[in-house]
Amino acid sequence: MPLWPFSRHRQDAQSAQQLMHTLLAMAWVVEARDPYTGGHLWRVSRLAETLARRAGLGERDVARIAIGGFLHDLGKVGIPDAILRKPDRLSGNEFDIVRTHPAVGARLLAGHPLAALAVDAVLSHHERPDGKGYPGSSQKTENKAR
Repeated sequence: MPLWPFSRHRQDAQSAQQLMHTLLAMAWVVEARDPYTGGHLWRVSRLAETLARRAGLGERDVARIAIGGFLHDLGKVGIPDAILRKPDRLSGNEFDIVRTHPAVGARLLAGHPLAALAVDAVLSHHERPDGKGYPGSSQKTENKAR
């Protein structure tokens, strides 16, 4: 694989790699904060990358998907420790707070120059084909109520 699959110029590639390191550092904060899921982001990233390769996607898409897998739970840094580390079953209100983590992650990424590489994965990683996932399902419910 090239130095950086999104740029053909060496200087641009080096700058992009430096920016990539900032994204990865953000993900490692999530890992450090939630020891229960130790290695989860790495495993999701590797699985997503493997599936993308087996699906025959190009290197750019494979890299983008691997990055999205690594950053998908970024918004968990916005979940209070009392909820994130709760050993018992979550209450309805607590689960509602957990359900905000995709949107929180998307907001955290919003100002980053490489946000477009991962924001879709971060925002939609709990969506389901049947429409019962989140955060979209909560938006659908709000729209029906209006």
